Amino acid sequence: MQGSQKERADLEKILAHADTIDVVIDDCSHLAEPTRLAFDTLFPHVRPGGFYVVEDWGTGYWPSWPDGKLPQSRNHLAGMVGLVKEFVDVVGIPAINCLLDPPSIHEANQSSKNSPYEYVIYFPGMACVKKALPPGEPDHSPLARKEPSVGPQRIDVKRSPSLWTSVLRRGRRQLGLFLQLVRKLQRKLGRFTNRFRS
Repeated sequence: MQGSQKERADLEKILAHADTIDVVIDDCSHLAEPTRLAFDTLFPHVRPGGFYVVEDWGTGYWPSWPDGKLPQSRNHLAGMVGLVKEFVDVVGIPAINCLLDPPSIHEANQSSKNSPYEYVIYFPGMACVKKALPPGEPDHSPLARKEPSVGPQRIDVKRSPSLWTSVLRRGRRQLGLFLQLVRKLQRKLGRFTNRFRS
């Protein structure tokens, strides 16, 4: 199947072939707007616990790239760099909802108390978003289960060490599983690429 990342209709053709998606690896235009369109179209169809990987986000640092710029400050938001930095705000939805009047930062999450992302991991040239499981699911993050309330909240680590121990243990396990997935994808991609080189 061929299509353009800039065309929602082409992206929706992908969805016609899959009920749910386990992994999306976006290694397409490396431009923020088409990548945002692809993410906003495909991510809702990634199964809970699945992954969406955005490749080559560093193009936002390249002045020769169509939407890239040379960094002028620490708050560099050009192109793909700005797009992947937006993921941090979405992960922060539970904290934002602790404010008295939380701002809407992402159309798809206006009514959500919890982030649709379990976590985001950044590597040089790759950002990986893990889709959160719905609250109440057995593997749902213990931190995401906490209902946001009015006003800032603090978790007393001394009074709830088991929560933090659980979060850290789960985070280490998740990272290990994710790294296994990356290695497996790299091996498969290498075999796939070698077929076309021969």
